[in-house]
Amino acid sequence: MIAAIGPAMVTAFFPMEQKGKAMGIVLTFTSIGTIVGPAIGGVLCQYLSWNWIFFINIPVGIVAILLGAKVIPTTGFVKRTGGFDRAGATLIFVGLASLLFALSEGQTFGWTAPAIIMAFTLAMLTLGGFIYCELRAPDPLLELRLFTRRNFLMTNMIIALIFFCYGGLNYLLPFYLEYVQHYVPSAAGLILTSFSVTGGIAGILAGVHYNRTGGRLLCILAGISIAAGFLMLTLIRVDTSTGFVVVCLSLIGLGIGLMLTPASNMIMNSVARNYQGMVSGLIIVERFAPMSIGIALFNLVFIQGAITVATHNEITMTAPVNIRIETLMVGFDLAFLFAFLVGVIILILTIVARQEIHPDYQEVNEGPPMQPGI
Repeated sequence: MIAAIGPAMVTAFFPMEQKGKAMGIVLTFTSIGTIVGPAIGGVLCQYLSWNWIFFINIPVGIVAILLGAKVIPTTGFVKRTGGFDRAGATLIFVGLASLLFALSEGQTFGWTAPAIIMAFTLAMLTLGGFIYCELRAPDPLLELRLFTRRNFLMTNMIIALIFFCYGGLNYLLPFYLEYVQHYVPSAAGLILTSFSVTGGIAGILAGVHYNRTGGRLLCILAGISIAAGFLMLTLIRVDTSTGFVVVCLSLIGLGIGLMLTPASNMIMNSVARNYQGMVSGLIIVERFAPMSIGIALFNLVFIQGAITVATHNEITMTAPVNIRIETLMVGFDLAFLFAFLVGVIILILTIVARQEIHPDYQEVNEGPPMQPGI
C-alpha cells in the first residue's frame, strides 16, 4: 500500500516540470532501501535473532505515521465518487495467489499433481472472471480499456518484463556465486549490491534529465544497458572473475534505475488524473507479481536444464566435483540466455513505444513537444 501511493502522490502534488526529479528521488530511496535492508537484516540475524527483522518495523512504522501526518497534504487528490469494486478485488487476489502458488510449488509437488492442476485451473477461471467483471463494472478496480492504447500497453510491459528478469536473476545469482564461485553468503550478498548501487545513481540521473530529454530516449538507453548486461551474463563461466560479474550486475542495475523513472512517469502522465491511484497501484503490481513469476520460471529453466544434461550424461553425486559444477553451469547458462532474450524484447519495446501526455497535463508541460494522449 505504501509503495503504491508514492507515485500517485508525486503526480498529485508536483507540477509537470518537477515530476521527473521527484519520481527519481522516490525510486532512489527505494534503491537505498534494497542496499541497506539486507545488510541490516544480516546483522540482526547474526547478532540478535531472525525475529528482529519484524521488530525493527515497529519504530519505522511509528515514524512513518507521525511524519506522514505532518507533511502529506490533505488536499490535491481527486475524490472518488463510486464504490469499491469488491468482486474485481476478490477475483484478482485469488487469481494471482493461485497462479503464484502453482508456479512456485510446481517443481516441488510435480507439475501434474492434482494441487498444481487445480491451482492453475482456479487461476485461469478467476483471472478470466476478473477481465469479464472489469469490462462491465461501472467503477472497475482496473480500467482495462487503458491497455487498448499501444504506448500505455508497451510501457507497462517494459516494467513487468524488467522485474520478471530481475526477480529470476536475483534468485539464481547467489547460488552461482556460492556453489560455482565458492563465495561465502556475506560476500555473495555484497557483490549483489552492485544492482542497487548503480540503480540508485541511475535513478537520480534519470530524474534530473527526464524533463530535458523526455522519457523515450532515457528508456532506449536503459534498454541498451539492460540487454548488454544480460548478454554479458551469458559469457559467465566457472572461472569468471569477480570484476566481470560486478560489471554485468552494474550494467543491469544501471539500466533498471535509468528505466523506472521515465517509464513510470510516461505511464502516469498518459492517463487522466482520476486514474492516477489506479495506475500507481498497477505499477506496483507489475513489480512484485512478475518478480515472483520470474523466480519460479527462471528456477524451472535452471533446474530442468541441469537435470536434463546430468541425466543424459549419467552424472550422479558420485561424479567428480568439477563435473558436477560444470553441469550446474549449464543450467545457469540457459537461465542467462533466457534473460538475454527477454532483454532484447525489452529493448525493442523501448524503441517502438512513444511518449504521450494526457490533456490534463498539457497546460503545465514545459518539456519538449509530446504526442497528446487519448
